[in-house]
Amino acid sequence: MKFKILTGLVTGLVACTTSVVFCQPSSAANDSFFNNGTLKYINTGILNAEPVMCAAVNQEDTGTNRTLLFTLKQGSDADATLKKLPKVDLTVVEFTNSQKYSVAKISNSDLAAGTKAEDFFIQGEDKYQKGDYKGAIAAYTQAIALNPNYAQAYHNRGIARSKLGDKQGAVADYNQALRINPNYAKAYYNRGIARSDLGDKQGAVADYNQALRINPNYAQAYNNRGLARFKLGDKQGAVADYNQALRIDPNHVNAYYNRGLARRGLGDKQGAIQDFQKAADLYQKQGDKDSYQKALNHLKQLQ
Repeated sequence: MKFKILTGLVTGLVACTTSVVFCQPSSAANDSFFNNGTLKYINTGILNAEPVMCAAVNQEDTGTNRTLLFTLKQGSDADATLKKLPKVDLTVVEFTNSQKYSVAKISNSDLAAGTKAEDFFIQGEDKYQKGDYKGAIAAYTQAIALNPNYAQAYHNRGIARSKLGDKQGAVADYNQALRINPNYAKAYYNRGIARSDLGDKQGAVADYNQALRINPNYAQAYNNRGLARFKLGDKQGAVADYNQALRIDPNHVNAYYNRGLARRGLGDKQGAIQDFQKAADLYQKQGDKDSYQKALNHLKQLQ
């Protein structure tokens, strides 16, 4: 377990005298120190199936009455909470009872009154990056509860819901984000993806139009509008959108691949070959073996 020197200290603690065995320092090579003094050493872990933290005044104090151990609310992410601690005040808590360790409990939330909507938002981002989409949704929901006008939290919760297959829930969240911020290009873009997945290609095109109105250099929005137009039978419109995406981003590999499909559908064999070859080269450089193979398969069929 790693000890970290922190700034600041935890507020809202209620001390009790429960004896536990916890908090042995890791090897010096694994320690990460950010010095400020007072309760310098903080560790996270699981004790009796509960997320816990242990703080010590000095590294050699672990195992003495100058160590403070406290548990977090059940289900909390101790590591994510640790990242928040520098934002609150930290002071030395010294107990003189005869117990080997003193325990404190944080009530109601991870950091009691210290928790802000932004803290839950950061926690949601962290969980999303780790693939914990349900945990991310829970964190974004808490952020929204603290700040009902948090457009980005609605937007990001929509993305997490979409990842779990809840496209309708995702659309509802994007709607809320756009109600708060009508110029949120990414919310239009992602609502377009969700609508397309739900079979509403016309609605998707309308959303990509709005995203491009706000951000005319949104290459991915051009690419996705091209996909929707292609599926609606408008191959010429699709090619025009892929052209725009490639004008903005000449290395947009999916735009080359998708334009190749559209050109093939229009009977432009040479143009399709050129696009699939360019896509294959870029996919190979990116290490995307599956997409590289798909592009090669199209080339073989055309040659």
